[in-house]
Amino acid sequence: MAKNRHSIKKIVKDNYRLTPVKEIAVRNELPLSEVREAYRKCRYAVLKETVQNIKHGKINFNYFQIMDRVFSLTEEYLDTKRIKEIDEQERLSKLNDFSAESGFSYSNVRGVYSHFNSRLSFDFQGNKLEEVLHYKPELGMKAFDLTKRYFNIKSQNKLNLR
Repeated sequence: MAKNRHSIKKIVKDNYRLTPVKEIAVRNELPLSEVREAYRKCRYAVLKETVQNIKHGKINFNYFQIMDRVFSLTEEYLDTKRIKEIDEQERLSKLNDFSAESGFSYSNVRGVYSHFNSRLSFDFQGNKLEEVLHYKPELGMKAFDLTKRYFNIKSQNKLNLR
C-alpha cells in the first residue's frame, strides 16, 4: 500500500511560501497528515522543555531558535521513525526466513520475538517521541538472536526426547 505523497506543485498551489509542515512533507516525501502529527508532538516537547528552562532560571526565550529547534527535531523524529520501520521490516523478513528454514510456524516465531523485544525495551520511561528518538537497533538484534536461540534450544530438546 503506497502512502499518499505530495509533490511541491500540489502542496504549494496558490501559496507563495511553504509552512514548516509543508516544507518537511515536501523534503521528506511524506504525507501531510503524518508530518503535521509529528510536528505537533515535537512542538509540544520543545515548548515544554522551554517552559521548564524558564522556570529553572535558564531563560533563553528566542522564538526563532525555538521554532528552528522544532523544525530540526521533527525532521530527526521522522528520519529515525523511518529507520526504525525499515529495521523492523528487515528483522521480520529474517524471522520469516528463519521460520521457513527451521520448520516452525511464522506466527509462533514472531510471537516469541515480540515478547523478547518488548521485554528488552520495557525499561524505557519516556513518551513515544523520546522512544523513537532514542531508538537502539541493537536491542532489536538482541531480541532476534534470543528468538533464534530459543527455537534452537527447543528443537534440540525435541531431538533429545526421541
